[in-house]
Amino acid sequence: MPNQSTSIELKVEEMLKTLGIKYETQKVILEGKTVADFYIPSQRLVIYADGEFFHNSKWAEKMGKKDKDIEQNFLLGINGYNVLRLGEHEINKNTKRCINKIKQKTGENYAHRTDPQRQHKELHQSQDVPLR
Repeated sequence: MPNQSTSIELKVEEMLKTLGIKYETQKVILEGKTVADFYIPSQRLVIYADGEFFHNSKWAEKMGKKDKDIEQNFLLGINGYNVLRLGEHEINKNTKRCINKIKQKTGENYAHRTDPQRQHKELHQSQDVPLR
């Protein structure tokens, strides 16, 4: 049974859709001993939407969750994956910053994919239309 998306995962998913990025959700990555919240295959990019309680609280530290995150990042890195962790506070309070981090990690500018006028212009410019 698949996991139900959290509110912050839904927000990150909306960001990825806005950018026009193709992604997979709840992707099992054996090399990292992890299930990624989001995976962008074209970039080998793993994105986590880290909730404050489970990843950045005293309880998380006491339970070794922070150490597990560090280990996952390391394992993913040595196996050729890029990792982006977005914290709950950042996701809820600074969408623009999160989008910029995603753009930076993907190394591409996806903004034009959601602009219908630009898409229309690019489509017509790319077609071979005979001159009259």
